[in-house]
This record gives sequence, C-alpha cells and structure tokens, in this order.
Amino acid sequence: LCSDTNPDPTKRWKILATMGASRAFAASVVLPDGRLWITGGLGDDAILKTTEILEQTTNVNWKVSRGPDLPKPLFGHCLEILRNGNVMLVGGFDGKDQEDVSVEFEWTDKDSGKWSTTLRLVSRVACVL
Repeated sequence: LCSDTNPDPTKRWKILATMGASRAFAASVVLPDGRLWITGGLGDDAILKTTEILEQTTNVNWKVSRGPDLPKPLFGHCLEILRNGNVMLVGGFDGKDQEDVSVEFEWTDKDSGKWSTTLRLVSRVACVL
C-alpha cells in the first residue's frame, strides 16, 4: 500500500504497509467502517481467492489482516457496497473464461461473514477497471 502525500515530486510515493500477496487486477472497496477490502487478483503464480483487509491505525500506520476468501479465484471483478452495508461481487475472470458471478457478502462480525448467491441481477452488469 502506497501513498502520495509528500509535496516533493521526487519523493511522492511512500510505502505504508506490506500486503501478504502481490496482486494485479484485484478489486477493492472501502467498507462502511473505513477499512479497505482488497480481493482476488493475479498473484505471482496463480489467480487468487484470498483477500486482505487494510485498516489505518494512525496517520502513518496500517494494519494488514487476512479477510474472508472469495467464493472462487477471480481477477478483473468488481465490488460495490450495497445500501444494506453488504458487498456485491460481480463478474471477473477465472483464467479460462469470463465468469457470470453475482454474489453478495454479508458481514456477520468485523472479520467474517458469508457469501450468498441469492442476489439476482436482471441483466449483466459492466464493470470499469
């Protein structure tokens, strides 16, 4: 996790936290409590199912912890906070084909929850990366 807070353009990026996995084409969403949830993506040698939660503990310190796994390994997917506070996951790729994923995550406490496939979309949703 990096930040662009330095006014000196030659020293703009500062490492704030080290995540457990390298990720490209991951999806992230700011949770209602202010934590950042980063999910899936392309890892060093695999498509990731794992997630990480980043929580700012002070102005300069961040805590990184393991989050709930995705229902399947995905990259290029989208996340959105719903009005009820749950998180909707849509689309993505599994390495073979585009996935028609539409699931909802309900937090049962601060660090865990469950995925539900009861979410039904009337039409396909486009997500912009």
